[in-house]
Amino acid sequence: MIGRLGEGKRCVQDVTHLAFPVGITQMAQSIDPAEYGIPSNIRVLIAEDTEVSRKVLVLVFKKMGIEPQWVENGQDAVEKALESNFDLIMMDVWMPQMNGMQATRFIRSEVKDSRPIIIGVGGDSGADDVRACLESGMDAYVVKPPQVQKLLALIGSLFGQRKPA
Repeated sequence: MIGRLGEGKRCVQDVTHLAFPVGITQMAQSIDPAEYGIPSNIRVLIAEDTEVSRKVLVLVFKKMGIEPQWVENGQDAVEKALESNFDLIMMDVWMPQMNGMQATRFIRSEVKDSRPIIIGVGGDSGADDVRACLESGMDAYVVKPPQVQKLLALIGSLFGQRKPA
């Protein structure tokens, strides 16, 4: 399914046979964020319109002791980003009302006090999609469903690249 600029993709899923991301079912009761170089006090926003994907991301952060906030579309992501200083935004690429790339461009142009790390989350690993996400201002891109350990390593590396304030 191909989305158009400004439109989200809608997908109906039968989750009775859903395979969770590699590592999610083997995760311990808790994850030490320091093990991956992730600060334990980060503020996280998850912008994801697919319930299963959102629940998986929320679970990963909760296992690190981080209570993420979440929204279901790009417009709400922009509004949340303007009212709160997030350190990390997990941004679904194709959402209703405003897609993730549009939301990222708006956040980058309007959020001046802090620069949150924005990781695009999408169902396609094609070079054109990845390039478009990075050109919109996203810091990285992961394919759904993300492998948990790889996602955590990516987040840690992005925080490691940040310049001290």
